[in-house]
Amino acid sequence: MFILSAAAAAQNSDARLISSPPFTLSDAATAAQIEGNLKLDLMVDKTGRVKSVRMWSLPAWPCDTNPKKEIREVLDAVRENVLAASFSPAIKNGKPHDSVMRMTFVVGKTYRNIVTQTGIAGVATLEGVPPRFIEKGSLNGRATYLPKPDFSNATWRNAVYHSITMQILIDEKGKVISAGILFGDESLSPPVRAAACSAKFTPFLIQGQPVQVSGIIEYTFSQAPYVPKINTNP
Repeated sequence: MFILSAAAAAQNSDARLISSPPFTLSDAATAAQIEGNLKLDLMVDKTGRVKSVRMWSLPAWPCDTNPKKEIREVLDAVRENVLAASFSPAIKNGKPHDSVMRMTFVVGKTYRNIVTQTGIAGVATLEGVPPRFIEKGSLNGRATYLPKPDFSNATWRNAVYHSITMQILIDEKGKVISAGILFGDESLSPPVRAAACSAKFTPFLIQGQPVQVSGIIEYTFSQAPYVPKINTNP
């Protein structure tokens, strides 16, 4: 096993965010209630400049809407914000190097509630005081109804994949009110998102009071999700 000396370790570090411009959205995008965590891979060069951004998740949006234009606006706004950010470059053997780093960009109500809970001032809320809100990990075990995605449509029936993770927001009654794909094949998002939006959960309580909950649902498949039946009768 190789162990870095203290001096060598001090000469090696990952890229770090220094500053970024204010993140703003149009009234239409804000009204569309697009929110959640966006997973990004950034290429940061040896000067600390972001050279490229790769997004590999989608935000969540209300289950009964399909705001394609507003989702694209949010994705574009996140990309522009990250490209304008300043980083300290990665250091290897005391010298700056190009590097790839992974980060999470939080948008919408999820962000506003986190800011409120952490006590950071200066962030406006839509109605003065947002609802009480908590973050959880996997919520599969709390589901009272967790339907399987319907892959019978010809668009998806031949798909083969291993797992898809959806980020969801659950209201105080245990109903999923928004969902978006966090990990997995984006092309399979429609049937998986429809299933996630139909799921139901035991309400979450804090000191006896129901709260909104953000978390994930994990769908795992070991083979093609749909196999057409073959008529063997002559």
